[in-house]
Amino acid sequence: MVAWLGIFAWAGVGQRLGISFSPSRFKAASQESVHLLYLDTFLALGFGFTLDATNVVLTFNRALIQQFHYFVSLRMLLITVLVSIVTHSFTQRPHEAPTTFGTGTVIGACGAIYAAFLVISPWFHKRFFHGRYISSGRASIERFSKRANLGGLSWTYCLLLTVPTIFLGFCLLMFVRGDWGMVNPAVLVASEPALLSLMGSARTHRYILISAPLITTQALLYWGLKQILESPLLVMSPSTFVGLILGSRVLLDLHMWTVFRHRADLQWARRDVLIPTRTLVFALAGMLLLEQAGIPVVTYFKVPMIVIMYLVGLSIFTLPSCYAIVFGKDTITKAEDIRF
Repeated sequence: MVAWLGIFAWAGVGQRLGISFSPSRFKAASQESVHLLYLDTFLALGFGFTLDATNVVLTFNRALIQQFHYFVSLRMLLITVLVSIVTHSFTQRPHEAPTTFGTGTVIGACGAIYAAFLVISPWFHKRFFHGRYISSGRASIERFSKRANLGGLSWTYCLLLTVPTIFLGFCLLMFVRGDWGMVNPAVLVASEPALLSLMGSARTHRYILISAPLITTQALLYWGLKQILESPLLVMSPSTFVGLILGSRVLLDLHMWTVFRHRADLQWARRDVLIPTRTLVFALAGMLLLEQAGIPVVTYFKVPMIVIMYLVGLSIFTLPSCYAIVFGKDTITKAEDIRF
């Protein structure tokens, strides 16, 4: 991951990522910070669905993880990015010239992107994920690590499979610049399984160990490093930040009550896997009480939250693959059940 971070940082510094590495940037962010509200908006909404996705991964139910990822997490991620872009359109840097595109144009473009997603996603899932199993229940890490007919690929071949993803990542980095670059990791995450399918392959444990740091690193640059360098502290009020975290849960529940109401596996995950809303409310209320008591746990929440999110995100994908390779659990026979 360190190697990928170095490569992308070298390619993305300066204008392409919109990042300034000057120490004075921290002081400037505290003085002229209104335009940074969109970063905190993204972080708050993103924390909610990241927490939910982590709990689903810890079930080690491979089928459920895939279904939740492609049907729920990607949808929540897209909404989070679009809401952040709209928030950014309402604010701009002090003394900055008006942007080329007005707020109405940005809102219309984001609405068109989401509408296109709703139209394309059913075809996308049928084209690339038509053979996925649907199941509920928990499994073990050993069961999760088993793959059918996927253990014979060499490290060299797995590296070659990663080349299209690397190429797409660099193209996004070079041509989608500035604040719109927040979309890049979402595009990369959504496109990676399609690229694999077009090459007639699927994720193997060796492939995951190569590609997961790549995808996580690009997300870390756009959604983590940029935020810390722009402003290491929260710009919005602690109560607003906490409210947005709860808003992400409300958004998820709205989808569960409507779009996914007939999905038994996703309903089971919402009921038995995700942190209960009451528990989440009590935890966030406790953080606000500490903030009011003079302990700024919310104000200083950004840096540790970003570090923990990406360490956990990388670990939950790579540790099962490491386990499978070290203990020889990366192949199974066709006769074995591979639903989990």
